[in-house]
Amino acid sequence: MLGLTLFEASAFASAILLFFVPLAIVGGSVQALTRGPWLTFPCWILAAVGVHLFAGPGRNAPDPLVAASAGRLPVTALFVREGLAFLAMALGPLAFLILASMILWNR
Repeated sequence: MLGLTLFEASAFASAILLFFVPLAIVGGSVQALTRGPWLTFPCWILAAVGVHLFAGPGRNAPDPLVAASAGRLPVTALFVREGLAFLAMALGPLAFLILASMILWNR
């Protein structure tokens, strides 16, 4: 399946919603980190999970056994490399959103 599934779309929508909820409730990113970290950190962790699920590592990652049998990389090295790539895919956009919101919401 090449298109966007309903699960992936809902994971992306929930990630966006969970990211902006603390900002809207508390009034900005700096305020969310200083006045409401009890709300901000759980919401942003769940937003990272939503971005990770949106990236679809189970669907997009190559099969490590097939790659290892082709002589490209050992299974462990391929697993670590793919895991780090998907972690960057989940945390990179979230870090960008945090930094952009700190600049835009607190002028």
